[in-house]
Amino acid sequence: MSELLFDIRFSLRQLRHSPGFFATLLAVLIAGIGATTAMFSIAESLFMRQLPYEDSKQLDMIWLKQRLFPKSGFSYPDFLDVREQSESYEAVAAVDYAGYSLSAQGAEPEFVPSANVSADFFQLWKQAPLHGRYFTSDDDKTGAPRIAVIGAALWERRFDSDPGIVGRAITLNGNDYTVVGVAHQGFSFSGPYSNECQIWVPIHVSRPDLDEWGRGDHFAHIIGRRKPGVSLESAQAEVGAVMGRLEAKYPDTNTKVSVHVETLHEALVGGSRSSVGTLFGAVGLVFLIVCANVASLLLTRAQGRRAEMALRGALGAPRSRIVRQVLTETVVVFLVGAVGGSLLSFWLVELFRDGLVGGTASLVEVGVDWFALLATSFVCTLCGLLFGLIPALAVSSIEPQSVLKSSAARSGVSGKQKLVRSVLVVAQVTLACALLIGSGLALRGFGRIVDTPLGVDASNVMTGRLLLTGKNYDNEEKMAAFVKGLREKLNTLPETTHVIVNSCMPMMGSNNSGSFKIEGKPDWAPGERPVMERNMVGPGYFQALGTPLIRGREFTEADDGSARNIMIISQTAATKYFPDQDPIGKRIDWGAKRDDTPVWREIVGISADVRKNGPYDEPKAEAFVPYAQSPEPYVSFGVRSRDLAATAKAIPGAVQAVDPTLAVATLRPYEQRVASRTSTQRYAVNMLSAFALAALVLAGMGIFGLVSYSTQQRTRELGLRMALGSPPGAVMRLVVGGGLRLLAIGTLLGLLGAIWLGRNLEDSMPGVERFDLAAFAGIPLVLTLIGALACLLPAWKAMRMPPASALRYE
Repeated sequence: MSELLFDIRFSLRQLRHSPGFFATLLAVLIAGIGATTAMFSIAESLFMRQLPYEDSKQLDMIWLKQRLFPKSGFSYPDFLDVREQSESYEAVAAVDYAGYSLSAQGAEPEFVPSANVSADFFQLWKQAPLHGRYFTSDDDKTGAPRIAVIGAALWERRFDSDPGIVGRAITLNGNDYTVVGVAHQGFSFSGPYSNECQIWVPIHVSRPDLDEWGRGDHFAHIIGRRKPGVSLESAQAEVGAVMGRLEAKYPDTNTKVSVHVETLHEALVGGSRSSVGTLFGAVGLVFLIVCANVASLLLTRAQGRRAEMALRGALGAPRSRIVRQVLTETVVVFLVGAVGGSLLSFWLVELFRDGLVGGTASLVEVGVDWFALLATSFVCTLCGLLFGLIPALAVSSIEPQSVLKSSAARSGVSGKQKLVRSVLVVAQVTLACALLIGSGLALRGFGRIVDTPLGVDASNVMTGRLLLTGKNYDNEEKMAAFVKGLREKLNTLPETTHVIVNSCMPMMGSNNSGSFKIEGKPDWAPGERPVMERNMVGPGYFQALGTPLIRGREFTEADDGSARNIMIISQTAATKYFPDQDPIGKRIDWGAKRDDTPVWREIVGISADVRKNGPYDEPKAEAFVPYAQSPEPYVSFGVRSRDLAATAKAIPGAVQAVDPTLAVATLRPYEQRVASRTSTQRYAVNMLSAFALAALVLAGMGIFGLVSYSTQQRTRELGLRMALGSPPGAVMRLVVGGGLRLLAIGTLLGLLGAIWLGRNLEDSMPGVERFDLAAFAGIPLVLTLIGALACLLPAWKAMRMPPASALRYE
């Protein structure tokens, strides 16, 4: 033990005596270990940990697959049939996302993310309420009293954690609701699109006319808890059989629909899989480069200590003692690197999590995994033993007599060691080249995506949402009157140039969709009817949004509920459904909202296409209807202004001047909403680029280290060449040539690896072209320049050394 402690103390002294070498080694280790641990922790958290619910593996998300919408909600009648006919589930619940304005005496209304749910929603989670009770079947019936469950966070913040809130009334959208319970601590979930819910209302209470809704109204998202022992596949088969029976029974609405069942965990984190997987692969490549770099550094260090170790052997130190000392030094450095990398990983996890894990995926607890820390420490210790053992054995096997001779002491590195170092450098260049080209492909692909025209002008627009429900909006006339008053009030705000009002602005959610008939054309067969998205918009909508009208006219104030029914369709809809025809003047029947009564609308205009969900979304067939002719409770608005900050402050007051009980949801600049549609991909590409640059630096360090050390070992030889008349240029070519040969081999191998990497990126990242000439030509050129610079620096130093000094070297 005393000898081990002596070796450790000696190792620490060595750290002080060679600060440059050990600082470089530690920096490489800490960066590689920290990034690897962080990405492993995030991947483990997202894809291996379970959700924070009892038996969470049994929780499923059940999607309806339609012809144009692979993941859609169900109609309420279809939900009832699935719930009643499925034997695989012990509980099946419907969720309709909402938002309520919470009012209190003497306080500003507050918008609270909410959900309308079926009675068995809380049975899914198998947790008792903090106070009161959850819903029963009697609460979820037409005509049932207005009740609500509130979240623990809202209860603590707004009601001072008062247990007496149970049984009291709160005002939501102008109506009184009795609080019957406070949800269990930390619960805020309502489905795959919302993890901020704080109010839950029985779905029949929120929609008194729910029993009148048909099978064509798809709004209910379904979550189920499988019975113990039931597999996901058998549940999928059973629900599919239920939908098959419904298709036979209701061909007009249920033809060519199916279901997709996935675990709730997959529904939450599946969207992060591609980005996390790409970065995890990039970090793995960087870690391999780190390993190669560290091995090269340790070999360099060992070669430089040949004379020292030979002297120790000559003084009687046994070979085992020399090996242990060198090994101890290496392990100490690796353990320090492991500690530093572990500390760095805590910060990197926070950094990566904010960019890669968003939305409902944040429900999964993401943090540094202790198993990852232990595994990293073990791997680092093992690497330290391995990387330290090879040079330790090499230097301990040297014959002291040969090394202590001055000529031998000045002799160069052995052929085997030179080969090992060369292979390590080639490996670094290969991995760096492949990663850099992959990063270049991703960057250029992402650039193509973000440069895609969206069809809107998002600059200088402040946006928000409203939900018109409750006694103040129990008919369409009241909704239309409010929206008209809101437009008028917003237009009076200082610096306002345009006001946008519609049921759902692009990049702010999804519109309803529905099938339709075209006048004068035979009706389609069930399941074959064309589908368009519907958007109810205010007067001047297209001019205000910056979307050009290709033909026809805008909606005006005169297009109200008393005017003839009209509509505007998108360019995609015109091309798809009216090929070689002029759609202007044609009529479309979309039916009434709750029955099949024909409602014919005349097409008065064609708008340019809009990518509703961001640049990754293809333009869809879309129809626009005057809001006053078909009011909806969901309202999005935007105010184009010359002073966004002042407008943001003024909007809540303008809304409450029209209705004092309403609160604005998520007031936010439109440009931020548009940018959020690519934020995860942008972050992944930026991090991939950062890892690629790190790989470039490490590869450059490897080349520089090899050429510098080779030059140092050949100092006497180079001095002799110059003394015999060799010109400086020839000396430089001699020094640089070896490094450039390794660089060329590594670059060629890297190009081959990049071809494989590009194929995978093309499949996983939209916009990427596997054979992007700019990336495949530009990146090797940059790598060659960096490598050449790394070779030139030691060559320049050797060329400027006086021959006499070189001959006297060491």
